[in-house]
Amino acid sequence: SGQHIGISEFFIKKDAKLNFTMIHNWNESAKVRPRSAAIIEDNGTFISNYIALKPVKDIQMYPAALCRGKNSKVRFNSILYASQGSLMDIGSRVELSGRGSKGEIVSRAIAKESSKIIARGMLLGDNSPVKGHLECKGI
Repeated sequence: SGQHIGISEFFIKKDAKLNFTMIHNWNESAKVRPRSAAIIEDNGTFISNYIALKPVKDIQMYPAALCRGKNSKVRFNSILYASQGSLMDIGSRVELSGRGSKGEIVSRAIAKESSKIIARGMLLGDNSPVKGHLECKGI
């Protein structure tokens, strides 16, 4: 059994756009702890796509994004397929403090063979007007 700890930081400056995709394929006995954070400035856009389709012993992640700038945007997308007793604790946190900022957290999850998926999501509105959307579909 092994353990993986990863740290990613993203700084999205004015009028910039970043599309980040993480595709994981771990050993069935791995414990995984990715840590990510993003700060988005005026008119910036950050899109994070996370995909996990293979068995893993235990994964826990809760990336955070701060929409600090005016009209800043963030979207977290997750596609999860848990099998063979996997434990996936996956979620996202979005803070909307910039005027006109928008945040979305969207997840699609399938758990089978006594696996467990915990889908967390938090959207915090610290200004007005802001928009947040949380969507989770799982079987």
